[in-house]
Amino acid sequence: MIVLYLRENHRFIQAIPGFPPVAEEQGKLYLNGRAIVNNLEKVGYFYCEDKKIERKVVWNEDFGVMREVPQTVDDLGLVAYGVSEQERIIDHATGKAINETVHPFAGTDESIGTIREMVVQIINAIGLAPTDDFARLNEIAIAAIKDGAAKKAALK
Repeated sequence: MIVLYLRENHRFIQAIPGFPPVAEEQGKLYLNGRAIVNNLEKVGYFYCEDKKIERKVVWNEDFGVMREVPQTVDDLGLVAYGVSEQERIIDHATGKAINETVHPFAGTDESIGTIREMVVQIINAIGLAPTDDFARLNEIAIAAIKDGAAKKAALK
């Protein structure tokens, strides 16, 4: 799951189950094309194991309502995945991006990259020009792979 927290005091804000791919752009965090964090300088996020989160609440006498007790990510036992787990999440997201935008058989992640490379080498070796569709789809796949590699490099 993705955990959102305040950087200042590590106060837990929200958890989003599963491992949805997110994108950082211009200081914002996007999920499925929608901004979920508008200021990444103040709000941090990390991936961790999906788990049930039990929030503490108390009765507020002044207002006659229940209110949530602020808790940190440490209080809740939420621990960010290490680099290798995050790399696997990025690899999965990269494969999914290729699969959704390029080929129906792209879900085989690494093998599709090998097949694409071989097709390009064969096309070049025999002097053929690739079809417009192949060239366009190959560029999309290359962009997704580069994006995944950049995310992995940023982890180290």
